[in-house]
Amino acid sequence: MSSMFFILILCSCFLSFFTNGVEVKLAVKEKIELHRKFKLYNKPAIEEIKTFNGDTYKCVDFYKQPAFDHPLLRNHSYHPNLDQYKLQNVSQQSSWISELWANGKGCPDGTVPIRKYTRKEFIRVHKLFQKLYPSDAPVPGRFRATVHTKDGPHTFYGGSAALSVYNFAVGEGQYSASYLTLRAAQDQLQYGWWINPSMYGGDGTTRLFLSTEVEKTKCWNLMCGGYVHTHKSIPLDAPITRVTRRGSISPIEIVPKIVKSPSTKQWNLFITHDIPLGFWPNEVLKGLSGPAEYLEWGGEAYNPPDKGLSGPGMGSGYFPIGIGSHDGYARVMARYDEAGTYFNMGNGELETYSDNNDYYTVIDGGYSDEDFGHIAYWGGKGKQG
Repeated sequence: MSSMFFILILCSCFLSFFTNGVEVKLAVKEKIELHRKFKLYNKPAIEEIKTFNGDTYKCVDFYKQPAFDHPLLRNHSYHPNLDQYKLQNVSQQSSWISELWANGKGCPDGTVPIRKYTRKEFIRVHKLFQKLYPSDAPVPGRFRATVHTKDGPHTFYGGSAALSVYNFAVGEGQYSASYLTLRAAQDQLQYGWWINPSMYGGDGTTRLFLSTEVEKTKCWNLMCGGYVHTHKSIPLDAPITRVTRRGSISPIEIVPKIVKSPSTKQWNLFITHDIPLGFWPNEVLKGLSGPAEYLEWGGEAYNPPDKGLSGPGMGSGYFPIGIGSHDGYARVMARYDEAGTYFNMGNGELETYSDNNDYYTVIDGGYSDEDFGHIAYWGGKGKQG
């Protein structure tokens, strides 16, 4: 009996040692991988500049940006088209850039702005993003209220819309976003604005954000290779200088557009006034190496279920009432054909979706007129009490 007890104790100790050993090895492996990713991200700066709210960006040589560390892009032949910034929408770009940067001009020619992180900050936000967007499981506390194209088959070569931009209080660990999404198979491209204090050291400024998902592996902004940034003075994750005051007859908008180039067949990213920001080379995409199958416009919010917090808001921070001056919205929602031709989404082409109508709702306003096109409204206050 005593010998059997002794054997059980030995087995228990061995299993404990084995389990702890595996955990230690996994922790060490994760740490090594995070340090490797930081080294790839942390490129030498030709110059450092600050935004109006104090964010620091490195002006990094175009050819040294993280995208070109992707194994499929190491023998690339891409180059920045420096003339495009001088020829397209000069006045609109100048206004945006002068408001954004403390130096009033952004980065020098031949460089791109990349947000500066310390090693500790990089590891913290990388782990947080992995927690918010795991590749293998739904996330409790995350909700969407959107309009999207009906089940296909469809072929879309782009999507766009004008999104109203707001700012409101978002708690620790929470975020709120409004965006445009394109999807095919297990690939997804998403661009819009969000309020995400946890990603920015507690700063609740409204910012642009990009999410790239390839075969269910999702990454954020320039944290991974694949997306090539080309604009020297507008960062991918720029803080937004002006936001809408609810009730204003002139809401502040951004206009994200993702369109597959008829000539290069690459997906190109544009922001308001058709300002080109960058592109995704075909080599790094799988499902979206061809056309998109699905378009979506709407909002997403996250409230960690273990924190006991109210909110967060979505859209304008209030439930939609179908009035553009009061709601988070997307107007002139559009799709593009293979030639790059623009088409307003028509009545009957979209359907609505909401995870929880007690927290967030969405209204499909349909096609209105040439100025507003097809419009949808979304929002809510989230969990209360």
